[in-house]
Amino acid sequence: MNADQVSTGQDVACPERCLSKKQARKLRKEQEKLFRRKDKRAREKLRKKMKRAAQRGAGCVQSKRTFICRMENSNCKQRVAIDMQFESLMRPKDLRHLFVQLAHAYAVNRRAKNPLQFSVVGFSGSQNKLFFDNPNNHHWDVIFEEKPLDAVFERSDIVYLTADSENSLETLDSSKVYVIGGLLDHNSLKGHCLKIAIEKGYTHARLPIAEYIMLQTRKVLTVNQVFEILLRYTENHSWKDSFLSVIPRRKGITVIDECPENPKNDDNVDERMDNIIDSSNEIHFDQMLAG
Repeated sequence: MNADQVSTGQDVACPERCLSKKQARKLRKEQEKLFRRKDKRAREKLRKKMKRAAQRGAGCVQSKRTFICRMENSNCKQRVAIDMQFESLMRPKDLRHLFVQLAHAYAVNRRAKNPLQFSVVGFSGSQNKLFFDNPNNHHWDVIFEEKPLDAVFERSDIVYLTADSENSLETLDSSKVYVIGGLLDHNSLKGHCLKIAIEKGYTHARLPIAEYIMLQTRKVLTVNQVFEILLRYTENHSWKDSFLSVIPRRKGITVIDECPENPKNDDNVDERMDNIIDSSNEIHFDQMLAG
């Protein structure tokens, strides 16, 4: 064994010899800190284990798993569909944003005691492949249809939701399917969903937002927000409560009953409608799915 080999072996065995006193002292402190952290983690793990054992002994352990009601077992038979026929009108970035909104809608429906009958229609082409490239999406409790909207549902059953409609949605009809346009175009195709509804002969309507709340700023409703509002309405049968539970008040929302002007005045309703943008026109959100 030569001198180089001996030197190397000693350096490996005693790395502190290659450090200054200050560096060696810092290294020892880091090692001690790491040891204490691991020891603390082990003590905390043991404490939780003993606590769970005591709870089991007392018979008061609650499962962390929330009961999941599948659509087929839901007492709610209200149908809601997302129309995905607009892929050619969107940029790839907007399509990914739409997938985020679909995920949010699915999540809130999955957690519901009685979920809506959720369908995604017209889901063909490259968007279908892109979506299902994620293996987690194969297990969604959602009805995915490549066929267009009017091939999946009877035309007489379809109610297309668009803020451009003059028809205010008064209540939900369990015999109808309420359709949300899956179009994110940043307001460049305003009125497009209404145009399609008229051409196809679909009934169309808008959510009665302006009749119940006033928006101090222009409010964008995303696909998942419209979906959740419909879900909440099936639970509480109150448009006002549904709007307030989904649209944050920090966005400048005032309940009509709290407004000084007469809420039943048609001019006031029309003015408030100007501040509402349909989910098919623009999107604001903070979270994006990776990829």
